[in-house]
This record gives sequence, structure tokens and C-alpha cells, in this order.
Amino acid sequence: MKCFTDTYYKTTHPKTEYKELFSIDVGKSILFHTFVYVGFLYMLQFISNIKIIESNHIFSLVLILILIMVFGFIGRLMRSKTIYNKEMELHNDEEKAFQQTKHLIDTGYFTWFFCS
Repeated sequence: MKCFTDTYYKTTHPKTEYKELFSIDVGKSILFHTFVYVGFLYMLQFISNIKIIESNHIFSLVLILILIMVFGFIGRLMRSKTIYNKEMELHNDEEKAFQQTKHLIDTGYFTWFFCS
């Protein structure tokens, strides 16, 4: 779990460079979540006896999930940087801008995390 926590903090820190998104930890997170989502779909199909996805579409599903997560990491970091830059414009205080950015990113992430 520490790996995912470190990845979350690294990919939401406004000073993180975009090239750092191409790391082993981000790759592990993407692969783990893809595996969990596909496993959940299989489990749901098994329990409900409802065909949610055909077997010949699994590769497409995996590819789409990976693309969504890759663009999600990029988008989340972009959002973090944008909020930070705006807060720096408004307050010109690095610590306050960082704290406000962290608060907004964490609130948004955990709200959507628990809603989904």
C-alpha cells in the first residue's frame, strides 16, 4: 500500500515533472488497478450470471482502462500544477499555495473515490 500512497503524493505534487509519471510505481499502479477492475467485472458476471463483457473484448477493455488511467495521471498532475500556479498568482506565498492545492486535490480525489 505504501507504493500507492507514495505514487499518489508524487503525482499530485505541483513541483513534480511530467516525465516522472513514466515511473515503475505509476506503471504498477496502472497495472494493479486494471487487474482489479477486470477482476471485479468477472466476479460480478459470475455472481449475477449476467454477461457484462464478452471474452473477445477483454483486450479492448484492458487497453481502454490503461489509456484512461494514463491520461488520468497526466490530467491530475496538470490540475495540481494549474491550481498551484493560480494560488501563487493570488497569494504569492509558496507554502499557502501548496497547502491550498493539496487540500483541493485531496478533497476532489477522495470525494470521487468514495462516490465511485
